[in-house]
Amino acid sequence: MVLDTLLDVGVNKQELGDQSSTILVYAAYATVSAFAYRHPAELKSKETELRLIEDSIIELSAKLQQKEEKLDSARQHVKHYRSEELKGKERQLKSVQLSIGEWEKELKAMKEQKYPIQKSVVECSEELQSKEKNLILARESLRECCDNLQSKKVQLDSIQRTGYDYRYAYRHIICLQV
Repeated sequence: MVLDTLLDVGVNKQELGDQSSTILVYAAYATVSAFAYRHPAELKSKETELRLIEDSIIELSAKLQQKEEKLDSARQHVKHYRSEELKGKERQLKSVQLSIGEWEKELKAMKEQKYPIQKSVVECSEELQSKEKNLILARESLRECCDNLQSKKVQLDSIQRTGYDYRYAYRHIICLQV
C-alpha cells in the first residue's frame, strides 16, 4: 500500500535503489501515524490483531524450532546409521580383499607348479619328436636294408643259378669225357 502510494506520487522503484527499504519504513510509519490519528479505535483493534499475530509467530517459531531439532536429531541418526553401515561395508571389503589376496597367492603357487610341468611336457614333446624322427630314419634305413637284402637275394639266386649252370656244365663235361 505504501509502495503503491509512492508509485502514485511518481517515485520509480529503480530510482529508490538500495534506499527503497528505508524509504518504505518511513512511509509506512507516516501512513500508520496518520491512520492512528484519524481512527484510534481501529488502531487498537489492529494492535490487538498485531499482538495476536506476533503471539502466533512466536508459537510457530517455537514449533519450527522443535521441528528443526527433530530434523537435526533425525539427520544425526541417519548419519550415525550410515556411518555404522559404512563401517560394516568396509569390514566386508577388507574380508573380500584378504580372500582375494589368498586366492592370488594360491593362483601364483599353481602357476609356479604349472611351469615345471609345462617345461617337462615341452621337453617330453621335443624328445618324442626327436624319437619319431629317429624312428622314421630307422624305417628308411630298414627299407634300404630290406631292398639291399632283396638285391643280395636276387644276386644270390643269380649266383646259385650260375653255380648250378656251372655244375651242370661241369657234370656234362665230365660225362662227355668219360
